[in-house]
Amino acid sequence: MAKLKDRDKVLRDKIKSRINFLIEEKGLKKVDLASLSEKDRQVINRWTNLNDNRGITIYTLSDFCDTMKIDLEDFFNDPIFKNN
Repeated sequence: MAKLKDRDKVLRDKIKSRINFLIEEKGLKKVDLASLSEKDRQVINRWTNLNDNRGITIYTLSDFCDTMKIDLEDFFNDPIFKNN
């Protein structure tokens, strides 16, 4: 796997933070999300763990958004993604 640039690491962490926020906002636990999305709990942990260096593909993010009943535009239309 190619080494991520610093800006890519920042984006990865923002995406994971946004996922965590949306899970909490819906009142879900990670195990609930695993069941709803038909994913293994370990996969959900990779998506949400800020200490895990792996990212998430746009396709997987799209699946996550479908599960959360939002679209990708709604996912990224958040102040966390605004440039500072």
